[in-house]
Amino acid sequence: MASEPEAAALRRLPAALALRHFYRLWTFKEAMIKARSQDFPADLKTNALLEDPDSGAWQIHAAGSEGWSVRVFESGDDWMLTVVWRAPGAESADVAWELVSDAPAQPFALTVAVDGRRER
Repeated sequence: MASEPEAAALRRLPAALALRHFYRLWTFKEAMIKARSQDFPADLKTNALLEDPDSGAWQIHAAGSEGWSVRVFESGDDWMLTVVWRAPGAESADVAWELVSDAPAQPFALTVAVDGRRER
């Protein structure tokens, strides 16, 4: 499921954090495979999500992933949602996110504003 750099990062984490990071990877990979119309499970390892050691920002590492962006939402220990998107023409888009959650009682309600248009 994980690329070698992802597996190495998982091995360095304590068990509780490793499980949380595993779910972060899983939701990212599932979102990328669906968004890019790839093959499941064949493309699990080809879509990698790695943390930049300097900035701490998550970065997509996958062939042909130029222009794709990722956002991982975590609410408490039990809820996680990953969204991937690509702006039209692989251009940058002004994306603002609003996450409303009363987890675990309520699922996520995600409102997205792209270039000033709000969608839910």
